[in-house]
Parts: sequence; structure tokens; C-alpha cells
Amino acid sequence: MANGLNCRDIGIALGISEFTVRKHRSNMLAKVEVHNAARLVALARICGWLMMPPVPQLATLSARERAVMALVIEGCTSKKIARELAISDLTVRKHRENLLRKLGIHTTAQLVAFVPAHDDVSH
Repeated sequence: MANGLNCRDIGIALGISEFTVRKHRSNMLAKVEVHNAARLVALARICGWLMMPPVPQLATLSARERAVMALVIEGCTSKKIARELAISDLTVRKHRENLLRKLGIHTTAQLVAFVPAHDDVSH
């Protein structure tokens, strides 16, 4: 999940069915009491269950994209980010789209896994 794979692709990589992957994912979410893959990946990062690569692409992000990214990593929704930064929800969505493109990733779970916990992404 942290690499942006869907259940079908994870199943192929592990040699198990997509439905087995879905069940494992559901069980993991329930055990750690989170509701989506992005929060599961964030928890895995905090607990040290993921190896974190260096992220040189962070330098290409604008200050606003870094602020949005920091709030996404904290688990904020686009609406909450918009309120926090006093910008529109549509603007937040565009910043999220731009930062994913610049970092070469495709999902929020990947984003959460991508940025090392010790990086100060908001500055």
C-alpha cells in the first residue's frame, strides 16, 4: 500500500488473491483502529515499520504545497486543510495534485510513506 499498489497488484506480487489482500487490509485497519490506507501507512511510518528513502524532490515543492503536504500527512481532509490555510477546497485539491505529480507518486498512502517522519515538510 505504501508503494501505491492496489489490492489486485499486491495480490499478484505476493501470489495470493485480491480478495485475500482485501481481507488482510481490512483486518489491519480494524486491529490498529484506523479507517483508511493513508492513516495505516502513517501509523506504520510512525512505528518504524517502513524503510524511508531520501526525498530530494521535496525541494521542488512550493511553500504552499509543503504546507498542504504537512497537513495531509497529519491526516487532515481537504476541507480541514482549506479551513486551516484559509484557501478554497478546490485550491487544496490542486496543490495535492501538483505535489503528487512533482513527487512522482499516485496515492495519499504513498505520500504519507514517501516523506520521512523527521523531515520538516512545512518549511
